[in-house]
Amino acid sequence: MKKLIVMTVLLAVGTAGCETMNTGTGKGAAIGAATGAVIGGIVGHQDDEHGVEGAAIGAAAGAVAGGLIGKATEGKGSAKQLSVTEVAEMSQKGVPGNIIIDEMRRTKSKYNLSVDQIDYLRENGVEGRVVDYMLGTM
Repeated sequence: MKKLIVMTVLLAVGTAGCETMNTGTGKGAAIGAATGAVIGGIVGHQDDEHGVEGAAIGAAAGAVAGGLIGKATEGKGSAKQLSVTEVAEMSQKGVPGNIIIDEMRRTKSKYNLSVDQIDYLRENGVEGRVVDYMLGTM
């Protein structure tokens, strides 16, 4: 049973990675799956019986989370500034604030936010540290 679970996870991750590895989604899913498998294996191994199952569950959860983060940051060219709307959308999709800030740094995004834009960001759940970073780019 353990071998079947491991083979299924490896096949799923390997197949998904082949076709989409050149995209943010594919890279995020692969990194998330690998990280999730390691963490899940460690946690599952703590009770001496569920290391493989923990790795499989961790890989699946990590692939989903990594894929979502990769998808949210996909297609943002290095010269293209993130818009206020894109920042709000990333936040709504659950992308952590530090990842949003890293993407703003990578794209060298600069903002001169109006009061209405600040309110819009806050209403859409953008973390305060992200808004503060944006204000600091003026």
